[in-house]
Amino acid sequence: MTSLLRLVTIGVLTYFFLTLSVQATPPGNVPPNFPDVQLPARSRGEAAISGLGPQLPAIATFYHITAEELQNRLRREPSLWVDEYGRLLYVCEWPKDESAAQPTPLISGGGPLAVSPAGYPYEKTFVLHSRPGSTKTIFLDFDGHRREHMR
Repeated sequence: MTSLLRLVTIGVLTYFFLTLSVQATPPGNVPPNFPDVQLPARSRGEAAISGLGPQLPAIATFYHITAEELQNRLRREPSLWVDEYGRLLYVCEWPKDESAAQPTPLISGGGPLAVSPAGYPYEKTFVLHSRPGSTKTIFLDFDGHRREHMR
């Protein structure tokens, strides 16, 4: 009976140690040279800055910016978040006020603005998600055309 109890105890302890090690392991899509960061939850703004603490310069270096620039971006861009492993991500928050006045829909050519199902004018689709002053361009290919040399 004692050996059975010892075996069960060892099995339970092994299970808990394996469970803890799996929870502490970052997901497989974290680059190998990424700084080792473990935050309690996703955060943004000052909470992200204080959560990153002394790791903030290493995170900034990974993203090819200075620590000061990363702090400035976290302070002024409310859609910029830091996940539990220190990776930067953008989260779009849609307006919650559904009673706001909507532009008149475009019926048959002409008219002020067309209303999309999302509640934003079609004419502003790329303005809503474009970062002013960005030096990067994203090329979207919807028909499968292949181009070898893109700038």
